[in-house]
Amino acid sequence: MIGMEKIELITNLTIASGYLQGERPLNLMLLAMGGSGKSDLLEGYASFPGVLYTAYTSFAQLLKRHGDKIVSGDVRHIIVPDFAVSVGRSKDISSGELAALGVLIEEGIIRYETTRITFQAATGRRVGMIIGLTNRTLLELRQIAPPGFIGRFLRVSYSFSPETKQHVLESIANQAYRHNTRHSTMRLSQKVIKGDAEIFKRLSQQVSRIKDDGDAWGFRTQKHLQTIMLANALCNGRSQVDTTDLETLAQLAPYLNEEYRPI
Repeated sequence: MIGMEKIELITNLTIASGYLQGERPLNLMLLAMGGSGKSDLLEGYASFPGVLYTAYTSFAQLLKRHGDKIVSGDVRHIIVPDFAVSVGRSKDISSGELAALGVLIEEGIIRYETTRITFQAATGRRVGMIIGLTNRTLLELRQIAPPGFIGRFLRVSYSFSPETKQHVLESIANQAYRHNTRHSTMRLSQKVIKGDAEIFKRLSQQVSRIKDDGDAWGFRTQKHLQTIMLANALCNGRSQVDTTDLETLAQLAPYLNEEYRPI
């Protein structure tokens, strides 16, 4: 997709984090105005192994339809490209729904019971989550989300520069979209990737820039950035982090916020 290489790489690394043995999978919020290509980008992962690409109606329906795959580990990430639609419908999502999702991505669900469903698992299994939102629906989400929910997500935002906008318009005029169906070609398998404490210590400036008020000490942000680097090593066929992962992170860092910088 035109100009979105860095956004796509962040998404790839989020997916890859689900294959890091011993690490928690990353959660990702893609933030951009409507019509900015979030759904088109995420659709490219719809058939990727370990990904559940779905519309979100309710937590009960999610468990009813896909709970067994989540518990078995067949699902490592849940992608909801139109999460903004659910947030915009108060009947579809509530603070209680978000709290249940928070448990799923933080600890894993062992038992969940409502008048419509009883779900029981022997052990809880965490999954990562990737959702698309606009600035407006993020504000709405903040009004109903329980404490800590949004902080579990790596927020990635972008907008289009005039040059990129022009390139996209030319592509549309040439009907290039007819030939631009994208599908992820990553090849991943679960693996232990070794970190490097000395390299990780060099993240302090990035942590200070990226952390928000919900992460006063920067501990969660430090973990998120380390996981990005581990996932980058995995995607590049290495068993240990090195300085090239730090360089890749530096290229992605301008978008790891809610500043909607142009691409």
